[in-house]
Amino acid sequence: MKSIFTLVGPAKVGKTTLTLKVTDMIPDRVGIIKSATTRPKRNEEDALCYALLTKEEFEEKRSRGEFSECVEHAGNFYAYERRLIEDVLEKRHGICAATEEGVIELHRAGYRVVPIKILAVGHEEIQRAFYDAHPERKKADEERREILIPIERNIVNSFIKPDGLEKAAQEIINLIVRRA
Repeated sequence: MKSIFTLVGPAKVGKTTLTLKVTDMIPDRVGIIKSATTRPKRNEEDALCYALLTKEEFEEKRSRGEFSECVEHAGNFYAYERRLIEDVLEKRHGICAATEEGVIELHRAGYRVVPIKILAVGHEEIQRAFYDAHPERKKADEERREILIPIERNIVNSFIKPDGLEKAAQEIINLIVRRA
């Protein structure tokens, strides 16, 4: 059975960037499991990891039972479509950014979930600016700290060291390869 490697952590620690880096490095072993979300688009990379939906589109898919799970985070809804999960897991492992609630719900839905906590060094100014612009995300991240999930591994993504991203991505790849 293939696993879903879920990258969890607060905003701006590099979960999406690591997801993209890992899939670029080993595309034959891991595929991105896109999250359907009602959150606004932040950048061009969002289209690679998220299916951006209106609240009406999201509710329609939820009412048809298309999601394996559904969580609300910082005033937006997030979910994974069963069909998209199965398409990825049919060929390889999956990888995605997820909230702690998302990890719990994917596990309840019967998937083998491997939670990886992403910690960051040197990102404080980026995170502070993001939280200043989105105070609801800071509050939501603080609340998430209270949710305990079993973590397979803590990985540090260093924004200070020139090779910090590559080292963090390689640690994730090592976990994926061991599961193959």
